[in-house]
Amino acid sequence: MHKENLLPLGQELKADHFKTGQFVDVISVTKGKGFAGVMKKWNFKGGNASHGASLSHRSAGSTGQNTTPARVLPGKKMAGRMGVERNTIFNLEVLDTSAEKGYILVKGCVSGLTRSLEAVSMARKITLDELVCSGVVSKTFRTDSVKTFNTQISSEVSKMVSSLALDSMVENKKMIRAAFDEQVEKQIVNESLSGLSRWVDERPQTAFKFMVENNGKGKKKLKSKL
Repeated sequence: MHKENLLPLGQELKADHFKTGQFVDVISVTKGKGFAGVMKKWNFKGGNASHGASLSHRSAGSTGQNTTPARVLPGKKMAGRMGVERNTIFNLEVLDTSAEKGYILVKGCVSGLTRSLEAVSMARKITLDELVCSGVVSKTFRTDSVKTFNTQISSEVSKMVSSLALDSMVENKKMIRAAFDEQVEKQIVNESLSGLSRWVDERPQTAFKFMVENNGKGKKKLKSKL
């Protein structure tokens, strides 16, 4: 955010600070549920209702391993106090605001009781799909942009092609092909000569025997292939 858009320290913000159609994040404290079991707190499946199950229909089950590590690992989901936690609801659309009555009407749910609201801030994780669903952005936004871009590119290419004469294009193709063939031949010759020199350095006796048996014909054959 630019420095010019920053508000002075201690300035009071009212409900009309947010505008209709804007997306906000609402931070609040959830309702307290008291001590709850694992099925209510963590949505555990629970044990069998029959088939020999006794006194363990809603129990948590095993909470650890054997001798190793011989303890319950931190963060294990177990029964305990449920609720009274700080929760953030993202990307709620502002429908209406009133500075006189002091309310902000948003579309969606807000956690907690009436007086459990902590803060309302600008949305930080809004996506393009959510903007399209809310009607802020049209569904044809990206398609129209791509079509316009392709039209501009095709027109520029057609102008460049029409400005070149046919004879010059043919001549350029011949020059490019000749230069390409020359570079390829140079590369093949260099690699072949380097391979022969490395072969002579590593296995001189085999190379000498090959040259004596063929009387230099092997090198001529190699050159003729190149």
